[in-house]
Amino acid sequence: MRAAPIQSRGRYRALLGALAGLWLALGSAPASAADSAILSTLGGACPGHPSWSLALRGGWPTSGARAQVGLGKCVAIVGEMDTVVLRRFQPAAGFGFTVVGTESFRLSWEVLAGGMVQVGALAERGPTATVRIRVAGVARGVAVPYMSVGLRGTLFFDRTRYLSPDSADAETFIAVTSRWGVEYSFGLGLALHRNLGLFFGVDLGVADMLEGALTLPGVHAGLAIGGLP
Repeated sequence: MRAAPIQSRGRYRALLGALAGLWLALGSAPASAADSAILSTLGGACPGHPSWSLALRGGWPTSGARAQVGLGKCVAIVGEMDTVVLRRFQPAAGFGFTVVGTESFRLSWEVLAGGMVQVGALAERGPTATVRIRVAGVARGVAVPYMSVGLRGTLFFDRTRYLSPDSADAETFIAVTSRWGVEYSFGLGLALHRNLGLFFGVDLGVADMLEGALTLPGVHAGLAIGGLP
């Protein structure tokens, strides 16, 4: 009859031991987010600072993952994968260039190439190109406000088959169209450790600049890890 309380105490001790081990592995909480993985993730990589990072982001309607590896001289390889309610998938890869890279402030821009695949009743697909500006800085210790603005272009190849009543052969016509959209994102990051951080933000945008169609407002929360090579 007394085995259950003993087992419960054992679980609590194991949990406390795991938490203590994690705390010792990470060290104490940072006094500042300067020179941290969350700053590099949200603002851009730079030599001498955490130059690789991985960010996992969940939210509505957009979730995704992003990885970057610094190559030196404030240049980084960037790869990302976004999905909109598991109906639209947008993989992309390219390069990021940090214009201003200090321990407490980052200003960078990046150029990415990829594709877009949308499934369902409104299925469509096509290659994409994205240019994005990212800025992040340390404010009040462990806080990192951030913002990004991006321009994304997508090409579509619409194929139409035309069967003439005077001919048994069908003719195929391909029309190339494009769609240009703007993406805005802003929020706040928190440095839990030099190599670990959280971020929370809001997503806005214009789906089609020519038609003035707005995207659904969204929110996101994510985890960022990173460090030196």
